[in-house]
Amino acid sequence: MRGSLSIMKRTRITAVLTATMGALAIAATPALAHEFTASSVGPTKGKGEEQLLQLGPFKVLCEKAVTKGQVTETSSSTLVTEVKYGHCGDVEGPKFAGHAVEYGASFRTPVIFEYHANGVVNNGSETEEVKIKGGAVLLLINGGPKFKCTLTWPSQTIPLRAVKKPLEEYSAAVYSNEEVETGRLKKFPPLGIQHRLLIENEFKGMEYSYKGVGCNGWTSPIVEETKGKNGSYIGSFEEELVNGNLEFH
Repeated sequence: MRGSLSIMKRTRITAVLTATMGALAIAATPALAHEFTASSVGPTKGKGEEQLLQLGPFKVLCEKAVTKGQVTETSSSTLVTEVKYGHCGDVEGPKFAGHAVEYGASFRTPVIFEYHANGVVNNGSETEEVKIKGGAVLLLINGGPKFKCTLTWPSQTIPLRAVKKPLEEYSAAVYSNEEVETGRLKKFPPLGIQHRLLIENEFKGMEYSYKGVGCNGWTSPIVEETKGKNGSYIGSFEEELVNGNLEFH
């Protein structure tokens, strides 16, 4: 009798341990990863309106953004696009005689973003085989011969925390799907509706530097390279696969 009870006890313990290990295994299984999906490979394009970039004392507003890229896989954890900003000006920079002065602003290099499905973004100015390679973005603030300040936006991972913890979820970029009526029934049957991707950017804690004539005020001398780590960027644009559908799942 005692032997039978001992066997029954061991059986119950084994069952409990088996159930516990099974529950732990389920809990340890990672959630299904998000990804960008496309109905086919091919070029992408997009556009957006107001974009705001702040690097140090310079707040640069661009009235529009135009994007282009290339999809080479129908599903991927990354999406690369090049952005051209237009009608840009410095709306808040060094003051002259105590008053804010608006200056011209122009990008001297391409601006390229590599978007990751978990909300991480890499920026730069160079790509290699539709992957971001690096390179710093250069932006010129121009107020005449007495004011030419160059801003440098180096290649970096946003947010910086993702360098050490790349598998966590972040919100530097937030993605959502949109349906757009195109009227192109043959290309997008049966209703002519195309699926596009809305990308909303909110970068914080970015590294930057600036140097040049007048960077600290209209009549200030040449400023040697000054660095900072509190840059920010806010802006959104709608990205589409030119001849197909582009989504986030």
